[in-house]
Amino acid sequence: MNKEILQEKCFKKAKIQAVKIALKYQNFNLKKAKNIHSCGDWLEFARKENIQTLEQKLKLQNASFCRERYCPMCLNRRSKKLAVEFYGVLKYLEAQNNVRYIFVTFTVKNPLLVDLRATIKHMNQSFKRMKETKRFKNSILGYLRSTEFLGSKTPQGEAHPHFHCLFVVPAKYFDTKHKLYIKQYEWREMWRKALRVDYLPGVNVKIIKPKKNTSDPIASAIAETVKYPIKSEYLIRMSDKDFEELNYQTRGLRVLSTGGVIKETLKKLKLDLEDDADLIHFLKEDDEIWRIIEILRYEFQNGRYELTEVKQPTSIAAE
Repeated sequence: MNKEILQEKCFKKAKIQAVKIALKYQNFNLKKAKNIHSCGDWLEFARKENIQTLEQKLKLQNASFCRERYCPMCLNRRSKKLAVEFYGVLKYLEAQNNVRYIFVTFTVKNPLLVDLRATIKHMNQSFKRMKETKRFKNSILGYLRSTEFLGSKTPQGEAHPHFHCLFVVPAKYFDTKHKLYIKQYEWREMWRKALRVDYLPGVNVKIIKPKKNTSDPIASAIAETVKYPIKSEYLIRMSDKDFEELNYQTRGLRVLSTGGVIKETLKKLKLDLEDDADLIHFLKEDDEIWRIIEILRYEFQNGRYELTEVKQPTSIAAE
């Protein structure tokens, strides 16, 4: 593999995982199996040059994506697309308001996999009850919520549904005199009451701070929130029976939702969370500064991506 393709090093790993996931689908959905198996068979990268600095880089220009929910190739691209979009949303919010962010994970007792759909429905209803409380409304300006179905140690035959929530709070949220700050034990009690259960569910609260080697806390916040509904590694480890049941239980379920100022900003910026029409051209660039030098086509062969064709600008224009 050409070393330059390592700029998108996730593709090889995701493609190998996709082949394994496709094998699981062969037992109950041959169409999905075929779609996922062929996803990412070829990738085309544009080599671009900055006309001012002469800097060069490779950027994905075209690809054969299937857009199936549990395809590792598409999960990766969808995550990147959402990260880019929400980065713009949170930057817009910061420009308009003095806000901070907290990251809260809400869990429940593991249900049986056959009860996953009903459990998520109950969790959605419970979250709605919680956000209608006075305590929540007084402290939370908006949220981005993602749903995950499994954990790294979920036993066979069970599910581990949980919410990852990025909450937008006013800057004064951490000032004790305003009494807006919600402590972790309060979150647990609020979530317990909303769930209407007789046990204390798990709740984890984090203040969003920059990670090492990352100067932008917004990027860190998005990375914590916009994740896959299930990591591909977990899917591969599942038994074929459990994998089929998971597909049945999660068919058509929404895994992302927004509220408050984040939802309002999405409308202002005309962004659609459910729009997966384009998983390629979501990183906007100034075409007047970056020019295409050539197009490199890679095809997946013998377990890796091989460079099979190089198109020059003249042939690109002719197409």
